Amino acid sequence: MEGFAALSIAANVTQFIEYGYRIVKKSREIYNCKDGVSAAQVDAESATVRLLDFSKRLQQSLSLEDGFQGSLGNLASEKQILESICNRCIKLSNELLSQFKKLEVRRDEKHRKWKSFRSALKSVWSKEEIKEIARSLDNCKTELDRCLLDSLRERLNTLTFTQSKEFAALDTTLQQSIRALFDKMASERAEELVDKADKLLLYSLKFPTMYHRQEEIKEAHQKTCSWIFCNPEIEKGSGCNTRPWGNFSQWLRHGNGVYWINGKAGSGKSTLMRYISQCSETRQLLKTWAGSGTVHLASFYFWNSGAVDQRSQVGLLRSLLFAILKDRRDLIREIFQDEWNDISHSQNTEIVWCFGRLRKALLTVMSLATIQTKFFFFVDGLDEYDGDHEVIASLFKDISKSPYVKICLSSRPWQVFEETFSGCLTLRLQDLTSDDIRQYVKDNFEANSKFQKLSKLDPMNKSLFSEEIVAKANGVFLWVYLVVKSLLVGLRNRDSIFDLQRRLKMLPSDLNALYNHMLDRVTPIYMADASRIFQIYDFMSEQNCRPSILELELAVSSSYSSAVAKITSLVDHVMGEEEINHRCDQMSVHLNTRCEGLLEVHDIMDQKWESTDGIKRDLYDWKVTYLHRTVKDFLKGESARAKLFQHTAAITEFDPYTSVLMSYVIGMKRSVCSSYFDATLSHKDRVWRIMRDALLAA
Repeated sequence: MEGFAALSIAANVTQFIEYGYRIVKKSREIYNCKDGVSAAQVDAESATVRLLDFSKRLQQSLSLEDGFQGSLGNLASEKQILESICNRCIKLSNELLSQFKKLEVRRDEKHRKWKSFRSALKSVWSKEEIKEIARSLDNCKTELDRCLLDSLRERLNTLTFTQSKEFAALDTTLQQSIRALFDKMASERAEELVDKADKLLLYSLKFPTMYHRQEEIKEAHQKTCSWIFCNPEIEKGSGCNTRPWGNFSQWLRHGNGVYWINGKAGSGKSTLMRYISQCSETRQLLKTWAGSGTVHLASFYFWNSGAVDQRSQVGLLRSLLFAILKDRRDLIREIFQDEWNDISHSQNTEIVWCFGRLRKALLTVMSLATIQTKFFFFVDGLDEYDGDHEVIASLFKDISKSPYVKICLSSRPWQVFEETFSGCLTLRLQDLTSDDIRQYVKDNFEANSKFQKLSKLDPMNKSLFSEEIVAKANGVFLWVYLVVKSLLVGLRNRDSIFDLQRRLKMLPSDLNALYNHMLDRVTPIYMADASRIFQIYDFMSEQNCRPSILELELAVSSSYSSAVAKITSLVDHVMGEEEINHRCDQMSVHLNTRCEGLLEVHDIMDQKWESTDGIKRDLYDWKVTYLHRTVKDFLKGESARAKLFQHTAAITEFDPYTSVLMSYVIGMKRSVCSSYFDATLSHKDRVWRIMRDALLAA
């Protein structure tokens, strides 16, 4: 009889759990429905009788199990687990019965069924209580499955049910329940293993900084970028002073190959790409191309100032494959058959992805494209790819030869891209943004009460002033952003329209010249601080991370005395929230006053730190980043480096590497362990990361 007592108990528990699930599910449905439930739909007596029956059978199971002490002698651990589950199920049964009794209508009512089950249910049973019952049932089921699978696996594989006298002696209903239990367990176990292997392989493609660049890009200003969906011929016929461009909407609906968006630095390519990829109209137009099939979308935003995966082909291919396979889990085993087999047998998730394997995988996915399964890619910033640009451009050109694959790309108008994408539909962004710039300038100044007063006094110069900005911008949106910011400062200083025009004339029209002008505006007494911040940030950002504002502050303010100071108190040495707040606020101010906004702060969701959504942000999550990729290029130029270095040359004790090293020592001593690499890392792993970076700085 060995094993059958446990199986009998398990069968009864399984029946109870399944019935309990049905009750809770029905309760949730009724709880959330808007209309009342008629008496004919729910019978309190029937539910109560069924629960009582299950409760008695569970108690009988425990008695039965006690009678098989000898036969279950080798199953002590299984016996204890099953007994525990059984007792918990009896307790749940009593809880359910207790609640149902409260819902019964008095015997002198016309009908002894619930009149308004929904209202009665709400009066005695909260949503939280229903959820708690569901969680308890789920826990019981999970434990039961694990117990039977792990402890009785050998017996389940060797029992010959049809030839067993003990099995034949069992009640017919119990035999059916046990057979159903075996089938269900085997099926669920197989599905669980397959699902687990699929997930492990899929998420091995993901990396921590996968979405950072996309989320960091500023959203398009209201009422801008929508022209991309307009018909170029109609726009040209309306007298708009714009250069012709390829019909993007037509290409989404019926076109193929590559659509190349190009533009000079700071013209707003990334902003436009983010707008297109997130706009519902894009998906609506792609439905025409999809026909009766499906279009799978994936995107990647190269970021030269980011981690290795943000600027490499490996990162690109991992992102595209992750997005595709997340939608098409059925392709995982077909595309990565060897890797899937390794994971399913060894549970080894440490896969080191190489370019060759990923490229082969992507080409295999592309070969599966059909009229029913199509692929659409958004790839921003090809010029920010850290490698051979001709190779990456040719890869996309080759992939897009399939009639079922098309790709929207963006980059600066470099010769290598001009040659590779010649003949493709294209647009040159700086020729098409004058209306967007005009709208941006108008909205910013009209929202300013001081400018409104000036406009009433001098309406003629007000219009000329706005047009001067549009003309001088030459299609570079980033320049406009910085200039408007400077002019708004002038308005706070009570500048007149004439003063604002003079201020505008003094601002260079070239981005690099404008950055140089911004550095010249830094108060001389702050230049040494600015130099320290830029040099330290440059080193920290090169370590494949975006340093947090706290890490940057610790490095900038670090000193030898702080690094070697002895810990006198285990309580006082821990950096508290008040001190963290003070340090972060101070560094935020310094980034504006010392660095003129060339470095910005973003929270973990990559919204601008000065958010007004009312959500409290975790101070450890604020990240520091360049205002734009062109700022990094400018600061690495000889002219900017010479200007900055001269202010720290006389400070003999300053060295950016030593400052960073000391900040890590101080951080460890003060129990500051930031999550700047990956918020999912354990505290121990973060400590090891900090130790590794400290050694690099040394």
